[in-house]
Amino acid sequence: MHTLSQYQQICKFCTDELEIPSEWNELQDLLRGVCSWFTTPNASLECTGIVNTADMNFSYIEVYPYLVNLKTFYCKRYEKNYI
Repeated sequence: MHTLSQYQQICKFCTDELEIPSEWNELQDLLRGVCSWFTTPNASLECTGIVNTADMNFSYIEVYPYLVNLKTFYCKRYEKNYI
């Protein structure tokens, strides 16, 4: 189970480091919204449905912006920053 601190780290990593394909520019706004959720006192289980750690051996995190029906995208270089 992820702690709020881990979610905040993942969120910061994604917004700072993720290279988003040009056709996915709208994901930047989504990530900002997700960041605000992670920093609210009530942020807890709902975060689990949005951020899901994938196989760490492949060094990426899958973020599922399912609430707005957008594609899955990948945060790379995860282990260099947070492991």
